[in-house]
Amino acid sequence: MRHGAAAAVVLAGLCLVMAPPGVAHARSVRIRLRNIEFDPPEVRLEPGDRLEFVNEDPFEHSVFLVNAANPNAVILPDHKLPAGATFTTDPIDASGIFVLYCTLHGGMKAHITTTGSFEITEEMKKAAAQVLPPEVAEGEELFWGKAQYFRCHSMGDRGTEIYGPNLEDIGLRAASRARDRGFDQPGEYLVESVLHPGAFLVPGYPDDMIRAYQPPVRLSRDEIVRVIAYLESQGGRVDLWSIDVPDSALQAPPPPGLPIAARDPAAGKQLFSDFGCPSCHRIAEHQGGIGPELTHVGAYRDESFLVREIVAPNAVVPNPYRPISLRAAGRGAVRGVLLRETPHAYGIKLSDESVLEVPKDQATDVEISPDTNMPDFSEAMTVRQLADLVAYLRSLH
Repeated sequence: MRHGAAAAVVLAGLCLVMAPPGVAHARSVRIRLRNIEFDPPEVRLEPGDRLEFVNEDPFEHSVFLVNAANPNAVILPDHKLPAGATFTTDPIDASGIFVLYCTLHGGMKAHITTTGSFEITEEMKKAAAQVLPPEVAEGEELFWGKAQYFRCHSMGDRGTEIYGPNLEDIGLRAASRARDRGFDQPGEYLVESVLHPGAFLVPGYPDDMIRAYQPPVRLSRDEIVRVIAYLESQGGRVDLWSIDVPDSALQAPPPPGLPIAARDPAAGKQLFSDFGCPSCHRIAEHQGGIGPELTHVGAYRDESFLVREIVAPNAVVPNPYRPISLRAAGRGAVRGVLLRETPHAYGIKLSDESVLEVPKDQATDVEISPDTNMPDFSEAMTVRQLADLVAYLRSLH
């Protein structure tokens, strides 16, 4: 996620009502925003208490309150919290169980109660329940299947991919991003993200998202609507009427391919081995290392992407594949790729595909390269060899 992140307070269960001016409050309860987490993760309030937010991260957050039964109904407008800033709400006069979210950092969540218990009753479930249209379940099946988005994104604890941002609570976060981008509805931002993913990029992530309406995925207009409905359901309100997918956008031609009609995937498979690709890339159970797995790459990456990765591997280097080297206390030299970085540790993928967590206070001589480990093959192979290699990779489904 990005520095300049926003935090949101989402109220699950009963509607939160701000107390009238002059109503006495029992106390201010502090919640720290640090290391992209809420501390404490569970908070007990009495009606009339205030919430005091303290931003201890070295980047900005922005807090706001919404009703979980209708997340588009903002109770407290966005309030920005620069690094080191604090913000105290008006007294909270409500009885219920609430959930605290971050609008941009998927998985950043805490729970708040004014009932003395964190157990959600059946009455609360009924109050917060949303009747979801069948398009949501159909969109979920597409997201985790044909649409191939799970190859790059996780959804909370579901999935393992980190090439793109975690999409937990994206329906909630879409409302904030839609306002920032001048849209009236969250669905408009999600449509833009699917049709024109380069229009807004979370800092730290490249413009490399698949265009799912183009080959090889080829989602139809109705399938795109269903995927967006599923995304809206992640913390937001599903509004099928606001999901407008223009036919003209789906008619954009795919990027041009190589000017060679005859391809030989079998020859490409041999080239894959001859050029040493299996030392870094896993295909099914065969070898692998610090590079991306390619077992199903032909199902979601087009020819122009594959050509670029082979002849210009440093054109786009996503965060999870930046080479890192350092010296770790008690271990010595460590080399791999930087899967993730937190304020306190480096998560490093090693050549045997294991992941090593190195605390920053135990790391020295840290070097993070802006370039990838992959060699540049632009002068190492002929155009015909390139076409055969790409044909092989496109055959991997």
